[in-house]
Amino acid sequence: MQSRMRELALFNLGIDSKLRGCELVSLKVRDICHGDQVATRAVVMQHKTQRPVHFEITLATREAVQK
Repeated sequence: MQSRMRELALFNLGIDSKLRGCELVSLKVRDICHGDQVATRAVVMQHKTQRPVHFEITLATREAVQK
């Protein structure tokens, strides 16, 4: 997985957030980053239920997204 950083970042975000796959791939950088830093927490609206999902972004996920 080290050579496939996008997949690793999406996999880790999926574990952290428990979002559906379609919601993961539609995430924008601004949804999880503040400037050039990856946020420690994020809020994303679910497509199906239109409810906000609050989740913490772990260190491993932040490192994968940063790369």
